[in-house]
Amino acid sequence: MFLLDNEVDFYHVFQPIVELRTKEVHGFELLLRSEQFKNPEHFFQYAKEQNQLLQVDMQSIKKALLTLKKDNLSLQEIPFFINVFPSTLMDPLFYDHLEAILYELHLQPNVIVFEISEAEKVSDLTILKTVVERLKKKGFYIALDDIGKGESSLVSLLEIEPDIAKVDRYFAKDLSTSSKKQRLIELMVKLLGKETMFILEGFETEADLNVAKSLGVEYGQGFFLGKPNSIHHYLA
Repeated sequence: MFLLDNEVDFYHVFQPIVELRTKEVHGFELLLRSEQFKNPEHFFQYAKEQNQLLQVDMQSIKKALLTLKKDNLSLQEIPFFINVFPSTLMDPLFYDHLEAILYELHLQPNVIVFEISEAEKVSDLTILKTVVERLKKKGFYIALDDIGKGESSLVSLLEIEPDIAKVDRYFAKDLSTSSKKQRLIELMVKLLGKETMFILEGFETEADLNVAKSLGVEYGQGFFLGKPNSIHHYLA
């Protein structure tokens, strides 16, 4: 039996999402960390093997929201990105669990962005689309993560119509020296237009960041812009 509270301690760190032109922090992504699992992907893989992925994912969401509540971060009125697996969103019990957590913590949905992981293949895009529409109507924002990494990410992008598109770090790496990546990023910016917020992940150099700005990318994330850290590090 997989007992999360007894076997695995985990917490969240924050990584800023930055407006490239002004260099102002637009929001934060909450990233799971654990002393027992140095790679968070291994943690979730372990949970999946134990048939406990839903429970672990919901526990992660609750802990993330508890962090926002404890530090009054919802009063900052900037978005906080919380990762979630598609299978969690599509579970029939997900929405009831979420409603209970929000009621318990007295949190409003308008500062919460659910960032849907592309690391897990979507089993039924129609169901996911229905859940996403319901969350949007309640005031949550939806981001699609790692676009360009998964085989179905472009299909998901068109069908789900997220508020925010987060493009995989592969496209930021060596962007300044790759004309093919530059052309592709330029096309993606035009495809998404003004309706969808475009975030390019994985910036590690100023040269890549400057080229991204010249191509029309407005928001970015990566070690060059800020490493994962405690929220107090950034609010200070």
